[in-house]
Amino acid sequence: MKYFLIIFISGFLIVFSSKSLSCSCASSISPMQGFQNSKAVFSARVDKYQPGKNGNNAVIRLKVDQVWKGDIDGTLEIDMGKSGCQYWAFKETVDYLVYTYAFKDKKQNEQHQVSMCSRTKPLVKGQIETQYLDAIVSGQDTESITRSLPSILADDKLPIDYRIEAAKLITESVYPNPEILTQETLDAFIQASKSEFDELKILVANFFSNQFYGRANVKKVLLELLKDESYQVRNSAASAINRALEYEQRIFEALHQNLNDTIEAHWVDPIEKLRTVSHLSISLSKYAVTDYEKELTAQILQNLVSKINEPYQKVSVIQHLGFLKYHANKAIGELREVLRASEHEHVKKYTISALADLSATVALGEIKSYLNDQSCGVSQYSILASQKIDPKGFDGYLKNKVMTEFKSRFEQCQLEYIMVIQELGEQMKPLIPFLMERYKEMKSETWYKNQLGKILAKY
Repeated sequence: MKYFLIIFISGFLIVFSSKSLSCSCASSISPMQGFQNSKAVFSARVDKYQPGKNGNNAVIRLKVDQVWKGDIDGTLEIDMGKSGCQYWAFKETVDYLVYTYAFKDKKQNEQHQVSMCSRTKPLVKGQIETQYLDAIVSGQDTESITRSLPSILADDKLPIDYRIEAAKLITESVYPNPEILTQETLDAFIQASKSEFDELKILVANFFSNQFYGRANVKKVLLELLKDESYQVRNSAASAINRALEYEQRIFEALHQNLNDTIEAHWVDPIEKLRTVSHLSISLSKYAVTDYEKELTAQILQNLVSKINEPYQKVSVIQHLGFLKYHANKAIGELREVLRASEHEHVKKYTISALADLSATVALGEIKSYLNDQSCGVSQYSILASQKIDPKGFDGYLKNKVMTEFKSRFEQCQLEYIMVIQELGEQMKPLIPFLMERYKEMKSETWYKNQLGKILAKY
């Protein structure tokens, strides 16, 4: 279970995952959308990259080359803080295709900023995209470019960056509109699966992961990728199989064989091997159907638990053990041990979330005890997990405990508690009078006040 904070910045839909407090983007945008949403679009070389003293900010100076949108000439400096979704992949002397959005600094001066959720990328990975931009600026139809993408993808004589870009552009257009998928496109991805380049094969697996349930030709491709020498390719194929293919005993057996091959193989990095084995074991658990398959998978997961030291990995393995028949109680017990031993905020949140996913009624009292945790995020997860485990009893808990916590820590925990209100909706109605008072006391037009106003407008 993950909880998300969703905000809009100058046309970009941005999602901050409360599990990691990192940035992930809600959905990809097309070149046309990127162009329309941006303050400026241009190609440029990074002339200077100067990190700040504390490592949390930097000045990027871009020597601008071609401009498709915006009033930019010569050079552009961007002062960046290392937070949220700001683009931090710039490297000196590398050429980039840059999309900026408008950002107001403390003096309310409008500045350029670059988001990870924009289409900004190294220019070598945006050669086809520049053709789209040329067409957009000149008012020409971009359909001919789109129609050429499958042939680009299938042509193994073209530069690999060009083929990878074609695969990404096709994926962006097909996922939201699966009805536009043509046989030519499908054949192009099947052809690309035979490439010697791992990145392209991974894109093929990802492309087949959601839209092609049960297709025989897709099944054949994914089973072949499951035998690939690259563990990244095998991981992607295993994940895609879980989502794209119906259960068959031979597919479970192929996943199991792949897992055994990985376990027996010699790896230079044992930590990476353990991580890959864990990933493949979780994929196997999602595909186990018969009692025999579930018990076999449970034994594999159980053997892994004692070998794993990385807490997130351990919690994930235990959680998927708990999803298997007859093993929930054992998994819940082990998750409670992890929770009790943890002093790290994010591990606590992740473990509480896993317990909620397993409907761990036996751990409800323990989870509720984290309501008063010094971390606002842990308190947030405690509330949401309590509601998920015991929805019928939550109203009483809300009135007797949660409301008191909200009132005493709302100023300190505005972000996390607004996310709780957004997630639980109607059940939080008893808090409305208190929230109305807090809203009136907020002087400046902050994001918090804006979100709170939207919530209150519903009541």
